[in-house]
Amino acid sequence: MMPKSFGIGSSNRVQRRPDVPELALGMIASATAGDLEGGSLNQPVRRFLFDTRELNESDCLFFALRGEHTDGHCFLDKLGAFPGSAAVVSEDWRGKVSVPVIRVKDPLAAAQQLASHIRAHGSAVRYAGITGSAGKTSAKEFLFQLLGSRFRAYRSRGNWNNRIGLPFSLLNMGDDTEAAVFELAMSDPGRGEIHSLAKILRPDVAVILNALPVHLEFLGSVENVARAKSEITDFLCADDCLVLNGDDAFLAAVLTERPGRMVRFGRNPHGNDVVLAGVERSGHGCVMKTIWWGKSARFHTNLIHHVHLDNLFAAMVTAYQLGVDHCEMQRVMDRMEPVNGRGVIRRLKHFTVVDETYNSNPEAVKRVLAWVATEFSLPRVAVLGDMLELGPRELEFHREVGEFWAGLEYAALITVGPRAQVIFQAALEAGADPKRVVALPDAAAAAQYLKSRFSDPCVLVLKASRGIGLERILEELSHD
Repeated sequence: MMPKSFGIGSSNRVQRRPDVPELALGMIASATAGDLEGGSLNQPVRRFLFDTRELNESDCLFFALRGEHTDGHCFLDKLGAFPGSAAVVSEDWRGKVSVPVIRVKDPLAAAQQLASHIRAHGSAVRYAGITGSAGKTSAKEFLFQLLGSRFRAYRSRGNWNNRIGLPFSLLNMGDDTEAAVFELAMSDPGRGEIHSLAKILRPDVAVILNALPVHLEFLGSVENVARAKSEITDFLCADDCLVLNGDDAFLAAVLTERPGRMVRFGRNPHGNDVVLAGVERSGHGCVMKTIWWGKSARFHTNLIHHVHLDNLFAAMVTAYQLGVDHCEMQRVMDRMEPVNGRGVIRRLKHFTVVDETYNSNPEAVKRVLAWVATEFSLPRVAVLGDMLELGPRELEFHREVGEFWAGLEYAALITVGPRAQVIFQAALEAGADPKRVVALPDAAAAAQYLKSRFSDPCVLVLKASRGIGLERILEELSHD
């Protein structure tokens, strides 16, 4: 199946596409059902903000969002220093400000409405949306780099992937964009949130990477996780495409009967349209042996982390659907840049660090532990912290990780946090040498332990949920 493609303009000059409405206060007030007070209907807006600390230019529109701990209305006085700026405020706000304001019922809802309006008029752009339990940001960054080999590409900022981040990412997309990629996640985990994000984005190509045992505290089962992730397909049109991990049984069960175009990818040669048939180390990188609808193709990349390779493979399949051919992919695949905290390999003095500090779940921990055990010959040390939001099976999942570690050849295990003590205990019960395992309360203690006990070259794996703060170990190891 050949991908859809769209042409590239011959000029590199940034200009507003004719399909995108002029962004001016009058148009914005109309799109958000707001009332404009002060200023001109034709006053242009070039940037959209919800944080006044990012004010650094004129023609900005600030949305005064209210949250549990902050209220954007308290910072409206900062706008006066930036000529041409304006604000979207709640209709019940009674303060005064020296810039034009648009009064709406809810500033966040207004931002979402405006993003939907812009998306509806941005038909010349091809939009990709990525979701999954793990790997979203890495796959997004890889896809952005692949799209850049052919198109003027854009991607959502950092992990701006929720009900606030996605609309503001879309609003700040450059006028000359030809292809854009966004990630969709659950900030308040539960059914319906990705549906709401997909309603705003309405992707031309939707990607579901996986459904793993995360957010179980809120969703209850991996089956429900798969159903929640599948909401990204709710607004696909008949000629749009779903790119699906065909190796994921939970996703397959939920989406088997979905109508429309679907491209399945994975390592299993049975049932997948595009197959990652094998990976071979080559020099400082890897060769990815792939099969595309029965035809073989080899790609070389500088990446070696197997999780990176899986996310890159998903990005490759998606890029192909958006019109990037194999030759264009290969031109950038030797200089792919992974995301900090998501498998980046660092050299800190005598430590080779596999930095997985951003997040964690049971399957991801097992995968990185197994890969490191086969990839590196130096002594290996695993620092594993709490895995959060695992629901009622939390202790069982931590126990499985400890047992799994005990079956691998590692020099030491350091656990961090109260839940990770279960990993420590399970490793001991599985026969680990008590001299090789230790349970510590926090990242600071782990850093001091590493500095005092390991003076020879070794490989260090750091993996935990974001809330554990294992990145502090990196900071400590960087200091003399």
